[in-house]
Parts: sequence; C-alpha cells; structure tokens
Amino acid sequence: DYLLANGIFVCLKCTGGLAAQTSEQGARTVSDGSSVFRRDDDSDASSFDEAIDELFSEEVDAESGGNAVDQRHDRLGGAPICADRDGPSANGHGADAAGCSADTQWVAISDVASFRLIDRAKMRQLRCTLLDVGIAWGPPLYGSPSAGSSAAMQLLGELVHAVFAQGHRPSQQAQLPQAAPEPGSADAVPAGAAPRPPKQRRSQDDSLLAALAESGQCPIAVCRLLSDMIDDRADAPIASFEEVVRDLEQMSSSPDVHLYDPSEGFLDGVHFGRGHYGRVAEVTKVLEVSTRMEQSARTCGDGQLETVFISGIAGIGKTHLARRAGDFLSGLGWISVQDKFDGCAEHQSREVIFSLLDKLVSKLADMKQGENKEDQAYGLRAAKELSEAFDASNLLTLANHIPSIHDLVDDVSDDQNDVPLESHWQLIFMVSKLLGTVLRLGRFITICLDDLQWCDEVMLTLIKEVLAIIAQQNHERQYLLFMGTYRHNEVDDAHPLTTQVLSNLCISKGVNVTQLSLSSLTTHEISHMLQEELRLPNRLVWDLAQVVNKKTYGHAIYAVELLNSFLRDSIISYSPQKRRFDWDLNKVSSIKTGDNVATLIISTVSSLEPNMLNTLYVLSCFGYKADASLLMHLRGLELVRGFTLDPDINIASLVSAGFVELSGSVVSFSHDLLQEHVYGTMPVDQRRSLHLAIGTSLATGSTLDSSPSFSPIEGAMEELYICVGDEEKDEGSSSALSLGEIATSQINKAGPENVPERTHRIRFARWNLRSAREMVGKSNFRAVLYFCKNGIVFLEDDLWGEATCQLSVELHEGMAFASIAVGNLKDVAQYARRVIDSDKVQFEQTLVAESMLIRSLEATGRYADAIDRGLAVLRRLNFNIPTGPSPTIVQQAMAQTGTIASQCNFHLDPNQTQAILPKQRHILKIIDSVAVACFRSASPYLPLVACATVLYSLQHGLFHCEESASGKIGDCALIGIEKGDR
Repeated sequence: DYLLANGIFVCLKCTGGLAAQTSEQGARTVSDGSSVFRRDDDSDASSFDEAIDELFSEEVDAESGGNAVDQRHDRLGGAPICADRDGPSANGHGADAAGCSADTQWVAISDVASFRLIDRAKMRQLRCTLLDVGIAWGPPLYGSPSAGSSAAMQLLGELVHAVFAQGHRPSQQAQLPQAAPEPGSADAVPAGAAPRPPKQRRSQDDSLLAALAESGQCPIAVCRLLSDMIDDRADAPIASFEEVVRDLEQMSSSPDVHLYDPSEGFLDGVHFGRGHYGRVAEVTKVLEVSTRMEQSARTCGDGQLETVFISGIAGIGKTHLARRAGDFLSGLGWISVQDKFDGCAEHQSREVIFSLLDKLVSKLADMKQGENKEDQAYGLRAAKELSEAFDASNLLTLANHIPSIHDLVDDVSDDQNDVPLESHWQLIFMVSKLLGTVLRLGRFITICLDDLQWCDEVMLTLIKEVLAIIAQQNHERQYLLFMGTYRHNEVDDAHPLTTQVLSNLCISKGVNVTQLSLSSLTTHEISHMLQEELRLPNRLVWDLAQVVNKKTYGHAIYAVELLNSFLRDSIISYSPQKRRFDWDLNKVSSIKTGDNVATLIISTVSSLEPNMLNTLYVLSCFGYKADASLLMHLRGLELVRGFTLDPDINIASLVSAGFVELSGSVVSFSHDLLQEHVYGTMPVDQRRSLHLAIGTSLATGSTLDSSPSFSPIEGAMEELYICVGDEEKDEGSSSALSLGEIATSQINKAGPENVPERTHRIRFARWNLRSAREMVGKSNFRAVLYFCKNGIVFLEDDLWGEATCQLSVELHEGMAFASIAVGNLKDVAQYARRVIDSDKVQFEQTLVAESMLIRSLEATGRYADAIDRGLAVLRRLNFNIPTGPSPTIVQQAMAQTGTIASQCNFHLDPNQTQAILPKQRHILKIIDSVAVACFRSASPYLPLVACATVLYSLQHGLFHCEESASGKIGDCALIGIEKGDR
C-alpha cells in the first residue's frame, strides 16, 4: 500500500494516497485514490510540482474561511491537513516547536489518524533526488547507491517513519537525520569535491535503532528498517531501493514473522528443521495433482488413482515435503495419514502398513465421536458402510490388526481366540475392500509411506495389488492420493520397489504416476530457512546462506544440523545492541565442518552432556522410534555404567534440544540419519552390552520364561491355506509387538558373542522360539523367520546336543515353514535338510522337515523329485507302493484296495471332522504333497498314492480328512468303491 510500483513510488497516503506513479503509456500522474490528475505534457517536473503546489497553495477561499491547505487538500479528496502554526488545529494535530519551524506545513495521510509526513521543501528535494537516480519517474534502477540516492534513501526513510509512527515525531535523541542539502546551498558539497567524512558512530545508547525501539512507536522490524534507511552509519545500511521493497513485502505477506515483535520465548525456542522451507516447485506439483483430483470429482469426470513418488538421497527433505503437502491438504478437509518404515526392523513392514490403516480408521472414529456435525455424519456413515461390507469373521480379523476398528464399528467381538489366520490374498482382499468402502463415501484421502526402500518384498507386492484393485474402481479411485518416498541411491533396477511397484503402476490402467526427484537446496531456500527462524529480512541473512550452502552442498539435513550447531556453539547468537541474531561472517566461513553430514552429527552428538548422550544411545537401540512406555520399564536401571535412565528429564531435554520429537506416546528421532549415526558412534562392545541390558530388563515384565501356551509352528499349516510359487505366496508381519518380542529383539542385537554362558544362550534361543510362535498367531511370517534364525544362531555351537536337539529341530522347522509362507522356497531345502541329515535326530522327528522339503520341490515344479522323495519316505513308513506303476500293477492295487474297503462298514459324514495324532498329520501332509505332484505331472503313481491313502485311512480310522488334498482323493476312491464304479 505504501511504496510499490515499478520498483518504487512515493505515496502520501490520504485514505487512498497521493502518489507519484508511472502509467502504462508513460504519462505522469498524481493520484489521491479517488481522483487522478494526469499531465499529458512532457515535463515530468511540472506535473509533480503542480500537484505539490496545488496541495501547498497559500490561497484562501474567503467565503469558506477555512485553512488554505485544508481546502486544497479536501478538493483532492484527501483527509484534513494540519497546518495550524500556532497550536493544535481542530483535528488535534499541530506544529511541534521542538522539531520544525513555524513555516513547516504537515500533510495528514490517514482518515483515521493524522501522520506527520514531510514539508514542501523536503518533498521537492525528495522528488529531485529520486529523479537524479532515475527511480520515481523512470524504470527501476537497482544497485549500489550514489551520493544522491543515499540522500533519497534517508528522505524516503523519513516518509516511511511517518507512515508507521502515526503522527508521533521522534524524541530529540532520536531526531531523524536531515536530508541532503539543496544543490547550491551553503551546506552542499561542491561538484567534484570529496564528500565530507562521516560523523563518528553514536554510542550504543544513542543509536537511532535504540531510540526508535525505546519509543515504542513501531515494531522492532520497522525500527531496524528505518534505522538502516536513514542512518548511513547503521550496522547494515540499506544498499538499494529493492531491499526496502522486499522488506515491506515480507512484513505485509508474513506479519507474524517479519513485522510483529516476537513472543517472550522466541530466543529460547529457535531451532532449525522444525518448519518447512523451500521446495516450492515440488510442493506446487503435488498440489497440482490434488487440484486435478478435486476438479475431476467435482465434474464427475473419469479421474485416475493419483500416486506421487518422491526420491532423493538421505536427508534431502523427502519426508518434510510429503508432510508439508499432507498438512496443507488436511487444512482443506482431506484426511491425511503417514507412516514410516524402519531400517532397523524390516521384518516389521506389515506392522507399518497396519499402523497406517489404524491411523486412518482412528481418524474416522474421532470424527464419529466429535462435535463437528459434518464430520460426525461422515464417521457414522463410515461405520455403517464397514459393518455392512464385512461379515463378523472378517471384521474380527481386521480388528486384530487394526484395533481402532473397535472404536469405529460397534459390536465387534473382542475374543482373540476366534481370530482365523489369513492368507496373503485374503489380506489383499480385506485391505482393498476397507479402503474402497471408505473412499466410496466421497472424501479425499492421502496416505504416505516413508522410506519404501526398507519395506520387505511381500508388503511391496501387497501395496501394488491394493492400488491396482482400487484403480479398477472408477468412483473410488478419484479420492485417493498415494505418496511414497524412497532413497534413490538404495533402489536400483533390480530392487523390489522398482520391479514390483513402480514398473507395474506405470503401465496400470487407471493409475497416474508422478515422480519427483529432489535435488540439493538452493541458496534462496537456505535463506528462506534463516529468515523464517531468525525473523530477519533476506538482506541480512543472504551472505550467511551463501556460506552455509557452500559448506553443506545444499544437503538439507546437513544445513539444518550445521545451523543448529552454530546456535549451540553461540556462533549465531542474539545481540541486544542490534536487537537481532548476529554472527561474524568471517568466523563462520573459517569453521571446518567436515566433508559430510555424518561427520557433523558425530561431532555434535559427542559434545552432548553424558546423560543426554546415554539417553540417545538407549533410544537408538530401539530404532527410529520407540514407545515411551518402553522407557518407563527401564526407569532407574543402570543400563550404562554410572548412568541411570530418567525418561521424564532426559527425553524433555532432548526434545528441547531438537534431537527427538514426542508425538503422543511415541518418541522418535528428528531424522533417521540422526538415529543411524548416533547408533553408529557407539563402540560395538558397548552397543551389544546395552542391547543385552535392555533386553533382560524388559523381559522381567514379560512371560518369556513361562511355559509356552502356543501350538508348534508347523501346526499353523493346518489353519492356513498357503499358495506358493512365483505369483502366489503368503507373507506376514504383525500388529504391535509384545514386550517379550521387543525384549527378544534386543537380545538378538546383542548376539551370542556377548552371552558366554551356555545356559543363557539356550534360554535366549527358547525366547526366540516363543516369539516366533506368537508371530505365527499374528500371521507375521517375516518375523517368524527373524526369530527362528536368531534362535538357531544362539545354538550354533551345539545344535544337536541332548539339551538342545528338540529346540533346534523346532527352530529349523519354523524356518522352513516360514520360508514356504513368504515364498522363499529356495531356503526351505537348506533348513529341512539340516534336520533330515542330522544323525542325532530320529527318523520320525524328521517327518515335518520331510513334508516341507517335498512341498517345496512340488511348489517349484520339480515334480519328479518330489514324487521320488515322497515315495521313499512313505516306503520307510511301510507303505506298500510298487516301484513300477504298470497298468497291471495299478489294476491289482485298485482291486486289493476295493476288497479291503468292501469289508469295512462305515458311513461318510461330510460334516464330520476327526482328531488325528501329530505323526498321522505329518504323514498325511507328505501324501498330500506327493499326490499333488503326481496330479500336476500326470504321473502313473497317482492311483497308487490314492490307494495308499485309502488303506492308511482305513487302518487308522481316518475316514474324512480336510487337511490334505490326498484326503479328498481318498474320499473319492472310497465313494467309487462303495458304488462299484472304479
């Protein structure tokens, strides 16, 4: 409103303002807001002078009896002019003898309050000076000020002061410097002569900035601008009119940051990295995608499922960009949820997926129970739709992984014993149906998964399949925006993220893929960060931004950590004299910071107080984040020699220092790079000892050492139908890990090297087996692999001893079973054969391993090998299966089976189920795998295997078995025998 047009224009603001402007045609105009005086002649000076002369005319309208200046000014549509030389005028403002002569005339520039502006002589002088440097009446001229422009800057500063000071003139000690003398006057510097030396700088107490600030007339930011404009001896004098414009634009666009004085806690709360800086082009791109979605939905167009993948190196700002976009969309009424994969716990990938879905459902539940009528109606509709879309069994399964289902949908059972195991494709179906049901309600949803490079392959497949299913639903897909971030230097063309997700989505119908690759921050973006946090204009921080950019190569987290280190080391500190943060640029430039962010983080962490450093060490052992309740279990324990954890004090200090963030009950590092480097700075021995201390401490509150209540791992095969192969495979992760599982994970990170006693190693191996069994109940087969593998590691030096043999068998069986479940069929043979080939394991103890080995051979298409191995095992079990399946032998076997079956009196009940012994179960699984291999390869052994199944069933009273395909073959054979139709 005050100083804008073609670079700059002078505004004497009366409601609208008396302004000298440049029109599009180049004609010179004078405007007072309601009236425009255009001068069409070529004399720039005449149009300006005429307006000023008319405004300051001494002619008086005798009839009106009014003040001449008031009359002329009123004719121009302005507010009253205060020109009472002897005292206050009718409007309450008059000449102040302390600051002006009796001939001074003052212009009021507001219809609310009268402001002192400038007298006519100074007005003319300002205009002439501006003309000298080509500013007011011509195109903008920026650059180093000349002597004339310096004087113009001072006069312009007086004008700006009048605008902000609301009629108050500065006190005597803050008297504004006088304008440059008129050319030709006694005080003027002769042409060509050297300028007079500047006066000595005022003392701190007598500075113009101090006087303006102490007067309380203007905010500190305005006082700083005025001081830098008017006082050529200021600390940072204005270099160009462009800087004035930019300062005023910042004050106007962001008054909370750049105009108003900060709150009392500002100095203690400065910390870089908490806000969002730069990335305007990338944020704009994401918002363009969201706008396209909204327009498509509004016009009932054929919109697509929008996906945005953000890539870049670690610490470049991927997470901040996604969070910034999500926060903005949330403000527009979108539902936004975000979660992050952890590089320290890849086996928990499914936990992250379900945590994300739990956040989504939790928001729906909050809406349902909230006070906003529109949100409440939406939440009720969501609950109704979900209860109608899923039956009780599926809702119970979902609630087992997404606890907030209980808060959203009424009457969902809490009985965990009724929760069935679900296969990979059942899980995909339920997640897709859940999202589709919510999207059908017509509210935009954005979900973001951070650090996809750490997501396991099976869960990446699930993400791809769910998005593909949603993309086939023309209405629902318009309301979902999926965002994912990943480190591009850790994802190559062979990475599952590329092969399973990106390549497939790019060619999928109904899916639009937007890829953003983040580069380094620019100097402008670092300057913006400094401006926002230090509340300073660009002109004061630009040089510092250039130095920081040069030292950090524009790496976002590197720049943030470097600036925070400057704050901690008082290299950037608050200056009471300058009333702002200040720094020595030469000192900053000379500081050695290392070649990368790792060096800086290690240096920063090493300088922390011992208590804070040890707390960070403890936190880093849990990964990127940990629940605060875990830390409460460790309260008062001496985890490190001489250090006792006090979460309340230690965590609060770390949050205040910016190392960690606290969100609800979750404590997380401010960046995963920080966690990685904190963890990496610990010596290996100290790290293992700390893991061991944490694990054993947490275990005291768990049931790890009690008798297990879980069925054997391989028993889950009976409850779970698993399709294995290249395209069909089961997987798992868990909902939240139990205290025992977390404790066991800590023990595993300590490793057997730190556990010298054999009894303790056996104990920890049992913990792993127990945790693996619990993970089976949660269909978390990735975690089953993790725990079984670590259990084997603890027994490695004595796998088949008398005290460890059975434990080792179960751990190897768990590895083989979980490998089948997740589709790692090549690993099945390795673990199954270790059991089969051990001379310490009895033959009957190897039946589980044999069944898994045969199944893996069949699943990989090695049918002949599966049949040969299966028949060999069955013959060792005294199955009478001929070695040469000629037609004659087959006919004889069928006849013999028919004769035996005809002598039995039994009735088949389709609804009848029978309890079978473990050994019988294992044998049926072997028969099952052999029968499937025979069927798929059209082997002549198929009828012989069917006959063997019938005879085995008759011998052991197993007339109806649902657990195996061979049981169905046996049923068919029995029915055929009963009917006499062979």
